[in-house]
Amino acid sequence: MRIIEWNSLIQNPGMIKGPVSLSIGVFDGLHAGHRVIVKRVVEIPALPGIIITFRESPRKLMASQTFHGDIFTLRQKLDGLSDCGVSAVILIDFSFEFSRIGAKAFFESLAIALTVKRLVVGEFFYFGRKREGGIGFLKENAGEFGYSLDLVPPVFYANERISSTRIRQEITAGNISTAAEMLGRPYALDLREVPLTRDSQESGDEKGIVIVRKNLGQILPEAGNFSGILSCSGKKYDSRITISNNELCIKPYDKLAEKEIETLSFIREERKGEMNGNHQRPQT
Repeated sequence: MRIIEWNSLIQNPGMIKGPVSLSIGVFDGLHAGHRVIVKRVVEIPALPGIIITFRESPRKLMASQTFHGDIFTLRQKLDGLSDCGVSAVILIDFSFEFSRIGAKAFFESLAIALTVKRLVVGEFFYFGRKREGGIGFLKENAGEFGYSLDLVPPVFYANERISSTRIRQEITAGNISTAAEMLGRPYALDLREVPLTRDSQESGDEKGIVIVRKNLGQILPEAGNFSGILSCSGKKYDSRITISNNELCIKPYDKLAEKEIETLSFIREERKGEMNGNHQRPQT
């Protein structure tokens, strides 16, 4: 899968040749609704599937007071899109300047850089300055820009539409199992570039590590105890996760693997009294 910067694409219009199938969005978490859209994007072999997304969530800049972290890191998002069969991802570095680009101006730039034959979006899709570009705009301008519009209906869980916002709310509330149902997989933290420290409260033979909340770009439950799976050096270990206001603690943990830690998947919430016993055994 190719990864192309938006600015490079605009400055070099011939980077992607021929007609393509395209979708645009944040795709945070690549949840069940996103995967339906991406599947539509890549389903026609003759049209390479292209995704335009953001290096960082626009909400991090535009709504920083209420934005508490992503579901996915960029690495996780790119890995997920690649697994879905996407041919290329175009990354936008969102900024206040970019936020002022109108819907028509954005598509005019896009039309110079890409030959979009098929545009696939969800029914609640908006883009452009002040969200001025919606489904009505896309329908009205399909003829001018030469694409066919494929609208994907929402996917529901428990009679409510699945969205990244809803999943973030469930994670914050500690409802990890509900979030996993909407994601289609356990919620996982990407810890490959996150600073780790030894647990200052550890005792006996059981070792633990601590991650300071502010060092994570991903969203966390406000507090609670959870069972999880720690992926490290190609092996997986049952883990116990404790989250407080300021940090996350993982136990038990082999200090020899500390530099090779990869991901931490949340499996389920734990009720009081369920967090006892040594669970550090490799999983097959």
